[in-house]
Amino acid sequence: EAARAGASVVVLDGGPLGGGASSRSGGMVSSGQKLVLTEALKGLPAGMTQAALEDSKATFEFLKDLVGREQLDCDLALTGRFFGAFAPSHFETLKKNAETLARRTGVTIRLLTRAEQRQEVGSDYFHGGFVVEDYGGLHPAKLNKALRGAARAAGARLHSHARVIRVARVGDGQRVETVRGTIAAGKVLFATNGYTDNAEPWLAARVLPVMSYQIATEPLPPGMLDRLIPHRRMVTDSRKELTYTRPSPDGTRLLFGCRPRVRDMAPAQLAPAMHARMRRIFPDLAGIRITHAWG
Repeated sequence: EAARAGASVVVLDGGPLGGGASSRSGGMVSSGQKLVLTEALKGLPAGMTQAALEDSKATFEFLKDLVGREQLDCDLALTGRFFGAFAPSHFETLKKNAETLARRTGVTIRLLTRAEQRQEVGSDYFHGGFVVEDYGGLHPAKLNKALRGAARAAGARLHSHARVIRVARVGDGQRVETVRGTIAAGKVLFATNGYTDNAEPWLAARVLPVMSYQIATEPLPPGMLDRLIPHRRMVTDSRKELTYTRPSPDGTRLLFGCRPRVRDMAPAQLAPAMHARMRRIFPDLAGIRITHAWG
């Protein structure tokens, strides 16, 4: 957008362009549910609560509009999402959250008891839950690649492995020191999220990075995905150390993610434990191998 408006734009990434969660996340898209289900809104003044929810709704609408307007090739599919109760006591909490979500964000919700949940997941692991029809998923690496292409087409210059060491004000502008050299800039925008380091100490002290890990099954036998997730929903549970699973965007595999340890570890070390958890949720996968693990 800045390049289209006539600015001379340089994008600096500390590692590969689109590295980390920008291309390796679960790729689930939604509005408001993180704020409601995690009780992140507790203690905020009423006006700020509604503003946060409106912002969250707006990001979802913006994403859908952006993908359509720019014709971004990223496998966006609004197939819905199932939220499963990890424990019996969680069902009542999820029920209240579902009502709040519907009332405050306008999404379409359907509650399911444990006896009804096999309409959505081929598993007895959960204790009921609810479906949000409006949500869905995309392929995060394809989205990032498409955005990079759109930025370049608009005239922006993108540089990988150019970690910023420090930014200093010089006169009316900024001096940006990187491991690859120094850039003189009029304005600097930090868009680092969990990857913020001492180049911007104020942000680094306020944004906490959290590792998450995923595995992918081998291509599944015909008909298996129809039993596991018949409507191709995104699936998450109610634990704080969230478990999330979904069909791969091409519909051939199951992707499974979680945060199984407090400390960061190599994905290959965590893969066996994640594989075991995946089989507990979906016993039908007992004989299915995993082919990939990442974080």
